[in-house]
Amino acid sequence: MFQVDIRSRIPIYEQMYENIRRLILEGHIKEDEQLPSIRELASLLTVNPNTILKAFKQLEQDGYIYALQGRGNFAKKLDVVYRNQEIEGVKKKLKETILEAKLLNIPIETLMDLLKDAYKRGGNQ
Repeated sequence: MFQVDIRSRIPIYEQMYENIRRLILEGHIKEDEQLPSIRELASLLTVNPNTILKAFKQLEQDGYIYALQGRGNFAKKLDVVYRNQEIEGVKKKLKETILEAKLLNIPIETLMDLLKDAYKRGGNQ
């Protein structure tokens, strides 16, 4: 469920953030479901607990989880307004990518094929 690539150039806390964020958005972690404890995750992934704490704090700040003192961290309900904000973020990233592709003279047909293929695979390589 939770995994990190220690050889990646992406910091571990960012990998954890994205991993948990994706699991919440895809509904694999349900509303009010408790996440594993910081100690559990740190032990499971063999990373420093402060790394997990940093990811959890960012997830909480961005509205994906909430913490209950002495009880742990839980997934928040993502309402329609928040989901629309997520969609706008995706649109912005796509626009930036399209602009870069245009600057590199990538034909639109190639770009459409890449987009369709990535969508079908769910973003997995």
